[in-house]
Amino acid sequence: MPAIGYVTKQNDGTFKGQLKTLSITASLEIVKNPSKKATDNQPDYRVVANKVEIAQRGLRRPKVLATSMSASA
Repeated sequence: MPAIGYVTKQNDGTFKGQLKTLSITASLEIVKNPSKKATDNQPDYRVVANKVEIAQRGLRRPKVLATSMSASA
């Protein structure tokens, strides 16, 4: 499947690139969410095209399974 966009990581941690389809060509930027706090449910990143937010994305984190341990004497 061909890619419709490419981004390059910048020195400041953002990603910049271009989204290109048959009908759309847009500058694309992926930036960290400045208002993200460790305890809230806001996304980790925001995707911006032509200065308009078009998507939000959180990082995928592995689910930790709780296991019970029993001590035997």
